Amino acid sequence: MEIVWRKKHPLGSHKIAQNERKGLKAPIEPLDTKNTLKMNQDNYYIKISGKAELPKAIEIGHNYDVALSGSIVSETISDNDDGSKTHAFTFKPIKVEVLTDKGEMIKAKDTRGFSQLFRSRVWSIWSKSNSTMTYDEYYDKLYQNMIRYADEVVGQFMEDYHK
Repeated sequence: MEIVWRKKHPLGSHKIAQNERKGLKAPIEPLDTKNTLKMNQDNYYIKISGKAELPKAIEIGHNYDVALSGSIVSETISDNDDGSKTHAFTFKPIKVEVLTDKGEMIKAKDTRGFSQLFRSRVWSIWSKSNSTMTYDEYYDKLYQNMIRYADEVVGQFMEDYHK
């Protein structure tokens, strides 16, 4: 391994330049090669965005375990000016569960709308099926059939509702 050297002055690099012009030598020390190698690696982090509606209050000053399931909704890439990039992924929770220090599990309200819940349910059914269609093809054909048979679906709903 080759050692890379740099000049160092306790008052900064401008002092090195001043001293060199005066003919003085600056102290020299080896670079920290571990940190130098890490400088050019990309960084990745996750940013959690959104909120969860809890059915009851939790207390300030306590530690909680929080379980999240949700989706990555965006990625932001920033240049670090050293050849590396920082990748920030934004996570939006769908289901949130809070475990209190007493062992109680508090489930947050699912904030998804009915169309999102329906799409999620259809994906679950499609993923368990042996369909040769892609999910988008499957969903589109199912939706077309729902429109075609809307009268029957509503009729069935009304029968079940009045039981």
